Amino acid sequence: MGARGLSRRLAVARRALSGWRQRGADRAEERDPSLGEQLLLDDRGLAAVVRDVTDLFTGLGPAERLLRAPDVTDVMINGPGEVWIERAGRLERTDVTYPDADAVRAAVLRVVGPQGLRFDRAHPTVDTRLADGSRLHAVGAPLTSAGPLVTVRRFATVAHSWDDLEAGDAVPPVARRLLTEAVADRRAIVCCGRTGTGKTTLLGVLLSEVSAAERVVVAANHRARRAGALGYPGHNAGVPAAGLCRDRGPVA
Repeated sequence: MGARGLSRRLAVARRALSGWRQRGADRAEERDPSLGEQLLLDDRGLAAVVRDVTDLFTGLGPAERLLRAPDVTDVMINGPGEVWIERAGRLERTDVTYPDADAVRAAVLRVVGPQGLRFDRAHPTVDTRLADGSRLHAVGAPLTSAGPLVTVRRFATVAHSWDDLEAGDAVPPVARRLLTEAVADRRAIVCCGRTGTGKTTLLGVLLSEVSAAERVVVAANHRARRAGALGYPGHNAGVPAAGLCRDRGPVA
């Protein structure tokens, strides 16, 4: 990283830390006006500050705490001052903010940079996976004028069963029988549909029908949560334009 890039990241960090310090002082003054601008931190508050600073340098910054919530399925950054989440199928605007557009851009670069991916004016879109398997997509200048737009799609960590799908009217009994027979006969199965329709959930249930003694190759843009399953996801080109593997490549 050059001196200019390091200076920019340090400036972003200083602004963020200044904001956290001021908010902490404001809360302390609300509890006891005599404290004035003095900042008091107990063990819990200190742990929160350490976590925030860690997020600032290793993850998506302020949005990381949203990703830690188990019931959040989507995080949408529509600009430095507008962050939304999806919870239980409903959109909610949060109080999470970034200092400015540069802070959002720096957060995306922290995630995609170690993967050899670019996010700049020459490559204004990026699509990748986070360490937990979540899917990140970002769009920046010159395609956007209000700063980078970022979405993080999370996948359910709870394993569902056929009974769960039947109880929710997602898979009728006749479809369950046809699908289990298809797995037993080792037929090729394609799970497709728009975002949020349950492709990953259905794939997980189908994989549960496969014997643990068999090896499975899954061509998908997420991790196959099954012992012995070999994930074969697509991959965008990195730097310099190497490593491209489209989703249809493994299938073909």
